[in-house]
Amino acid sequence: MIGLVIATHGDLCVALVKAATLITDEMENCLTVPVELDLSPDMLKAQMEKAIQSQNQGQGVLILTDLFGGTPSNISLSFLKGDQVDVLSGVNLPMVLRACQIRDKPAMTLNQLAQECRDYGRKGITLAGDMLGKRTA
Repeated sequence: MIGLVIATHGDLCVALVKAATLITDEMENCLTVPVELDLSPDMLKAQMEKAIQSQNQGQGVLILTDLFGGTPSNISLSFLKGDQVDVLSGVNLPMVLRACQIRDKPAMTLNQLAQECRDYGRKGITLAGDMLGKRTA
């Protein structure tokens, strides 16, 4: 199974996992790394490294972050490693759910998982007024 680490500003990652757990029971091999302002970059990097190591079962680890260019993303990017660690920014609940649904498929690669989660996360963004045709001029 591909490991999953969710790193965000504050407790957003914890809330995402809690919400996903309400919907699915498939949240094994998933760790959260809440980034707080009082932690030094070295401490954050050490936490991330520990999370990645604990989640890696040999098929790699996908790190989901909230904002590209933010501290969680920047720390995560330092761990990019070919087919072993990848980083996907813009995490949302559909993305987390999709990762949990498909990451244990036998032929799933880290790159395939990252692309599928990216695409599914985009599909989960809906402007209701446009979709339902309720816009007025």
